Formats: sequence, C-alpha cells, structure tokens
Amino acid sequence: MKESAFEAKSVVVLGVGLTGRAVARLMKKMGKKVLVNDQNQTLPDDVKEEFDRLGIQTVLGGHPLSLLDGDVDVLIKNPGIPYKNPLVAEAIRRGIPVITDAELAGLLSEAPIIGITGSNGKTTTTKMTDHILSQAFGKRVKLGGNIGIPIADRLPELSPEDFFLLELSSFQLEGTKKLRPYIAAITNIYGAHYDYHGSRQAYLAAKMKITANQGPDDYLIYNAHDKELSQLVHEHSKAKLLPFDAYQFFDKGACVKDDRIYYDGKEVMKTTDLVLPGVQNIENALVALSVAKILGVDNETILHSLKSFYGVKHRLQRIDDYHGAHVYNDSKATNIAATTIALKSFNQPIRWIAGGLDRGNGFEDLSPYVSHVASAVVYGQTRQKLADFCREMAIPVTVVDNLEEAVKLTAASVQEGEILLFSPACASWDQFKTFEQRGDCFIHYMDQLKGE
Repeated sequence: MKESAFEAKSVVVLGVGLTGRAVARLMKKMGKKVLVNDQNQTLPDDVKEEFDRLGIQTVLGGHPLSLLDGDVDVLIKNPGIPYKNPLVAEAIRRGIPVITDAELAGLLSEAPIIGITGSNGKTTTTKMTDHILSQAFGKRVKLGGNIGIPIADRLPELSPEDFFLLELSSFQLEGTKKLRPYIAAITNIYGAHYDYHGSRQAYLAAKMKITANQGPDDYLIYNAHDKELSQLVHEHSKAKLLPFDAYQFFDKGACVKDDRIYYDGKEVMKTTDLVLPGVQNIENALVALSVAKILGVDNETILHSLKSFYGVKHRLQRIDDYHGAHVYNDSKATNIAATTIALKSFNQPIRWIAGGLDRGNGFEDLSPYVSHVASAVVYGQTRQKLADFCREMAIPVTVVDNLEEAVKLTAASVQEGEILLFSPACASWDQFKTFEQRGDCFIHYMDQLKGE
C-alpha cells in the first residue's frame, strides 16, 4: 500500500458493520490511533474479541460529540450512515475530513482501480467484469467494494501488477475526494436515495465523483442511451469517453446491431450467446467487455466468459434446467419494479412463482408485463392479493401456503421451452429472514425435485 499517502495519525471509525470492522483493522495495522463508535450498546462476540486483541478502543450506545475533541485527524464512516448523523455533521463543522472506505482505495491502492457504479445493474456488471478479467488475468484481479467484500480488507493484498475492481455506491462515492479510477463505468442514472443525499442534484453529484479526478489517460464508460448521463459526463469528465448503447450502432465503444455485439465497429459476439436474459444484461455485458477490451483481452476469452456467466446469486440467476425449461431464481425481486424487469426479460411462456410479505400495495403495475405468463402459483401473506390480480389478468393461478408447495406445483406443470421464474415481487420477511435465505430454499427445493 502507498501508506505515505494517508498522513492521518488519529482516526475515528463510525459504524461497526463489515466495512467499519475492516477499516478499523486496517488503520490499526498501519499504526494509527483508532477509536470505533457505534450506536448499538454491545458488539458481537467475535468483533469484541478481535478489537480487544488488537487494542482498538470502542465507544458504544450513542455518538458523543466529545469523541472529536483533541487530535482527531479524520472520521471514516460507514457509507450507509447519513451526513445528518450528529457526529458526522459536527466533524464537518469542525473541519475534520469525513471520508468513506472508497477514499482509502484512492489513497492507498498500488493497483489501478476499475470502478463501476450506476443506479441499477452495478452488482451484476461488476461480477460479469470480474468473470471475464479473472479468465484473462487470474489472481491479479482483486474484487471488492459495495459487492460485499470490504475495500479495507483488500488493500494490503494489492500489488502494482493487480487490478482493483470495485463496485461503488453513491454512498461510498460521496465520501471521496481523491479517488481516481483508471477505468470508471456508469451503467445508468435513475432517481434513487434522495432521502440520503437530500436532492436529485446531490445524488447525481455523488455519482459523478467516480470521474471527478480522472484525466486524459483514464477511461470513462457510460450509457449513451441515457441522455441525462451523456450530458453529465460530457460536462464533467476529462477522461477518454467510451459510450455503450444496446439500441443503436456506432463505430466507437460497445453497441448492438441485429442481435450482435460490436466493439469499435467490430463484431465480438451474438446477444444470444449471453446466458442471462433481458436488455439490461446486454447493457451489463457491454460495460464488462468494454473494460476487458481496454485491458487488451481477446474476443475469444470474452465470449467464453460471457457464455459461462450465470449471474449473481438471487438476481435473475439462471440455475440448472428442469425437463427442458430454463429455471431462474430472482429472490432479490423484493418489489414490483424488480419483478417487472424479470417479466420483461423473457418472450417464452412463464410459469411464475410469487408472494411474500404484505406491505399494503397492490400488483396492478405488473399488468402490462404478464401477457406471456402461462400460469402462476402464489404463496405467503400476499397470496390472495396476487391471486385476485392473476384472475383479473386471466392467468390460471393456484394458491398455496408456502414456497415449497409452490415449487412442487410449478415444476409439475412447466413444459420444455418454457421459463420457470421465481420472482416474488414481495419482501421475504413473512416466512424467511432474508431474500438470500428464501432464494437458497428455492434452489434447494429445485435440487430435490431434480434428484427425484
């Protein structure tokens, strides 16, 4: 690491989640004076044991402003903690720098950074990029960031020959000042997180921080079909601009024409070579292959990698076929918007499984997207609402109590060439602790049926 680039000697770490724990560990390793603050009254046993062993001081149960007295040089906060938090606001008032772990990457990484952000699709795009680059460069590719691998845990592992591939959220980016990716990518820009950032303008400004420090030797990949984003990058970025577009052909960057993907005007692959369905995954692939082409990866490696990429777990994830039907686990679809994307991704007949926690909403917003749903099995708290909706749309529907029953009935009816889609359109908390647990159960039930 470029430790000399981080001159702070006394650090307050705000938040004891996965990120805060990793940051505290790294700061201690670098010889800093570290104090960790969290609003919870107690620490998990394993965290307490680690902090005691490393000699990391903690203040729990609130955010006393006195923590900033004395010689505090910097406050490193968990990205999800808002700037209206009293300790954060007071640090800013006192002129104490407030940063996130993404800024540590910019300061300390000896490896070139590849940063991917966007309102939608950034996790799948980052994983897809990692899949290609790992095929090409092996262990030189180090993955981290918002994808669930703390940046601070990765930093000590890096060498100048590596590539540091990061998924970056707007929460992380807002806390950066010197972050400079060699390659940056913005998948798209939609309205999001206004409650955190305060306004759309502030949200957009946070996203654009990914390119704020880039120069003419760096690259920015951006969605040219997104007109607002195109205007923003042309106004604010000094990097080499590489557009991508799934709807029109051009000679520079990645694009699609007649179901074929091109880069700089030369064909790379067919869109039908992608395992993942939907135009959103074509766009994700355009970003991933653009990164790969910048780094000199050949078309054969790109094609082989994308043909073998089955998606991010629980996000419209393709799992093994069942009796000639493609099976998709979309447990991450905890709302109507996510299920809309899933339904729009297919032209084949769909056997749909849905249901979960009742948040008081109806499902009429799905009406334009269910014409190819051949049948539905619904379960959970929302089963009657979903059943009523399906009947209104003339979709044959069966009501059951739980997911296991839903899987068995749907699998019994699905035909070769159809889609078996688990896209709940609801949160998981009526019968499961998390959407991950729900998705794992779906996969388990399908595995049982295939075994039988």
